[in-house]
Amino acid sequence: MGRASAWLRAGKANWVLITAAIGVLLILSFLSLATDRGFEQNARLRQDVAESYNARAVLQAVLTLHQDIELGQRGYVITGDPSFLAPYRSAEARIDANFEAFEKFAGADGQAALMAELERTSIDKRRFVARTIALVEEGRRDEAARLITGGEGKRSMDHIRTLIGTISEGERAKLEQRTVLANNARERLRQRTFTLQVGLIML
Repeated sequence: MGRASAWLRAGKANWVLITAAIGVLLILSFLSLATDRGFEQNARLRQDVAESYNARAVLQAVLTLHQDIELGQRGYVITGDPSFLAPYRSAEARIDANFEAFEKFAGADGQAALMAELERTSIDKRRFVARTIALVEEGRRDEAARLITGGEGKRSMDHIRTLIGTISEGERAKLEQRTVLANNARERLRQRTFTLQVGLIML
């Protein structure tokens, strides 16, 4: 009886050790997965930050290019000197590429309705500028000047500034929301990791 009882106790002890070992392996596996997930979340947040920064930088570039267009237009209308058209031509050639770059960085939730309105306003502004330049080239500089003083170009430019400000703020708010979600997820992950570590110690 004594020998059988000893074998029984030894068998129970072995099962306890085996169960504990399995528990340790499972906890270590979960900790490894949690660590990997933490790295993935950090990488995703860094990518979101970079893309948001790039999207807003592109928007600022769009505004600067429209200012260059307006500067070239007014310099040419006032002086009739074609050299003033250099910034206009350079900006005109680059604006559409900047719109495409914004769509790339902002992704599917890049405020499509506002961007469509911005692109339409940009086209209207550029057509107006092209019309005044054409008038100067035809020798009708006074007529071009009257169009400018009529305020159509200024209204378009003001609307472009407003739209860019609104879209840029939307991108900033979107990044802030993603940052909050990432921080909350990281805190939940930290709590789960702590619980697993306590369980590991208790084993």
